[in-house]
Amino acid sequence: MDANGDLHVMHPRTEYYYVVQTAGRLAVASGTFTVNPNMTQTITVPPGQTAEVYLTASIGMSNTATTAGLINVVDVAYFIDNVLMPYGGFARKSVINSSTGGNAFENVSIVGMAVLGPGVHTIDFRSRRNGGTAGASVNIGGDGFVDATAGAMNLIVTYR
Repeated sequence: MDANGDLHVMHPRTEYYYVVQTAGRLAVASGTFTVNPNMTQTITVPPGQTAEVYLTASIGMSNTATTAGLINVVDVAYFIDNVLMPYGGFARKSVINSSTGGNAFENVSIVGMAVLGPGVHTIDFRSRRNGGTAGASVNIGGDGFVDATAGAMNLIVTYR
C-alpha cells in the first residue's frame, strides 16, 4: 500500500541468461576450484526485492592419457559471491579410460536454486581435478572436438 492506502501489485519480472564457456581448461591437475572461462554472470537485485535464481549447467571432460585404467575425478560446482553453493550446487564425475589408445569422454550436469537479496551478486561455474591416477590430468570443457564438450550455464532469475 502507498501513503494513500491504495494497494499496488508488484509484477515480477524474469531474466534469462545463457553463458557459454569460451575455452577449455587443458591438462588440469590442480585440486583448486577454478572458474571455467567465461562461465560467470553478475546479477543486480534491486533494493526491496528478492531474486529466485534457477541454475543449470553442463560440461564435458576428457581423460588426457591413452593408457587403459587411468582415472581422473572431476568436481564441478556453482559459486555465489565466491562461496560454494551450499545445497544442490556440486557434482562429481570419474573419467576412466577403458582401453588403451583412446581418450575417455564424460559429461556432467547439475541444477540448483538460490534465493538472493538486494545487491550485486556473481554466480560462476567452477571445476577441479579432485584426484585419480598419479600424474594424470584432464581436459575440462573446450571446443567439443579437440578438448571436450564446451560448458554452458543457464540462469533463470525471477524477481519478486
